[in-house]
Amino acid sequence: MGPETVRSSSPDRSLLTPHRIAERDFDALVSGNAGAAVLRLLWASEHSQRLVLLRALLDEARGRPAARGPLATADHAWDLLVRAEHSDAEQVAAVLDYPTTGLWAALTLRRLRGLRHDDAPLWVDVGYFHAIAAAAAMRAGISFRAVLPVRRGNVALPTLGHTRVPCGDPWEAAELVVDEGPARLRGPWGVVTIRRDGGPHGAWSPLSVLSAEHGGRRLRVTVEDADPYRHVVHTALPVPLRGRELERWRELIDGAWRVLVREHPDQATEVAELLQAVVPTARARRFLPRSASSGDGFGGALLSMPDSKLQLAATLVHEMQHAKLGALLHLVDLYTPGNGERFYAPWRDDPRPLAALLQGIFAFFGVTRFWRRQRTVVAGGAATAAHFEFALWRAGVWRAIEDVRAAPDLTPLGHRCLLNISVVLAGWLAEPVPGTAARWASAVSADHRSGWRLHHLRPDAGAVAMLTEAWSAGQPPPAAALHVPPRMSADPSVAALEAREALVRMLLYDRRQTGEWPPAMELGRQVRGAIPADVSWLEGDAHAAAIGFDRALDTSPGDPHAWSGLGLAARDAGDVSAARALAVRPELVRAVHRALSDAGRAPGRRELAGWVGAGLGA
Repeated sequence: MGPETVRSSSPDRSLLTPHRIAERDFDALVSGNAGAAVLRLLWASEHSQRLVLLRALLDEARGRPAARGPLATADHAWDLLVRAEHSDAEQVAAVLDYPTTGLWAALTLRRLRGLRHDDAPLWVDVGYFHAIAAAAAMRAGISFRAVLPVRRGNVALPTLGHTRVPCGDPWEAAELVVDEGPARLRGPWGVVTIRRDGGPHGAWSPLSVLSAEHGGRRLRVTVEDADPYRHVVHTALPVPLRGRELERWRELIDGAWRVLVREHPDQATEVAELLQAVVPTARARRFLPRSASSGDGFGGALLSMPDSKLQLAATLVHEMQHAKLGALLHLVDLYTPGNGERFYAPWRDDPRPLAALLQGIFAFFGVTRFWRRQRTVVAGGAATAAHFEFALWRAGVWRAIEDVRAAPDLTPLGHRCLLNISVVLAGWLAEPVPGTAARWASAVSADHRSGWRLHHLRPDAGAVAMLTEAWSAGQPPPAAALHVPPRMSADPSVAALEAREALVRMLLYDRRQTGEWPPAMELGRQVRGAIPADVSWLEGDAHAAAIGFDRALDTSPGDPHAWSGLGLAARDAGDVSAARALAVRPELVRAVHRALSDAGRAPGRRELAGWVGAGLGA
């Protein structure tokens, strides 16, 4: 646990006490019922976490010439922070608590400890401490001089903005002078003036701030497009958001905030209390938004341009769930370092370690809550789509909890966290969902898990041989062979497991009718991995879909997308046994089919799946 500074009655002394979270607050937080007071407790803890990271960084950097370079030592930056705090502690806290400060501190500390590499000299990373201190001092209104690193011609001040200067070398230094006149950034290339409030002046580019207000409630977020440490795992040069793109973000933030305030007031409170900055990234494929956050960058969210205000509202809920859990993990241990076991995650293509799966469970628990409410406030096709999202994610979270609840690395508090979520989710599982939405959600869930198994699980060779021999002899499948567990062999090339999920969303949100789907080539461009047989399946023609998936497998016998699609077609055709096998043990069916094909005795795929499925049913 990080220390909390509690001011004593004496002005020159402070006491360090550990942050604690009460049991009732822990239960409320993980169950989704935390109020603003608990969220502010997380902020206080995170502020202490930043101070601990800064102290650790100072200790690591001392006495290392490579960490200083042409700059002053990191202790000079600390001294400037202390001066600034005496002038205006609130302004200093605004910089220290900014998401990129935490990301910078964590990334740089890892580099100092030999756990990370970067092309920039070490002093450029460590020296960003001077930029942080300078930003805090400018906001606090004090005079100072500081030498800052210049990264490939860019100088950034967190919370304030950046400027581009004509440097000859990729890594240089520039002096920032702040006194009674305008702030000046000086180097061999000349002078850039900076207003103390970060406003525009000369070549300085301030950060944009987006505000939204509805029902007397206000959201204010910074568009972080300049800080080199704004991305979660790597540094980046500024990519300023301008013109129509910035206006589109303004419209979407305003629309998402209206959705949250009007229909999801509790989750609106979480977004307002926790979200400080959004980091825009390149647009993703439709219905497949990209977002990310880090426990090191509390209060920030990296987001691709959303398709709609509704999608953005759900994504903000998702990322604030990550923020809450990340902060909670700085206070308590939900798991211990384990043996590297990986698990199935219904929202990912790749196998996930326990820590990542817990993050996903927590995030999609919040998303499920969002759609549970959303489906009650809309009608018609919008309601069907919301019911689909609710049914899909409640099933995914429940599946993940069932898979992980026996993990030996969970601590007692980890079990308590999952129990709290399970109690709430069990009630949601009993809530009815209209047939169309339930059918699509069930199909998408089965398809994703089948595709994941086909990519990452390899059946036992002895079991495959036993089944191949039994089929060839016209015998039932031996039960012993059917239940030998497969081994995991993660496929690094896995992609597009969410293709049918995206296609179903196109059907539900766009209300596409028969004949309105694009040609095969265009369909594949719109949804990576989609093939013509998918359209037959979406339109309810199970026979045509089965033929299409079989043809795809004739060309590419191991294709996971076509194998899982064949299972969906069997399901819709009422072929229960084949559908069962291709949902529960698709990797085994494929391996036996391959073995028989190699021996020149290739059976019909559905027929073989039905044979395996009958054995599984028995």
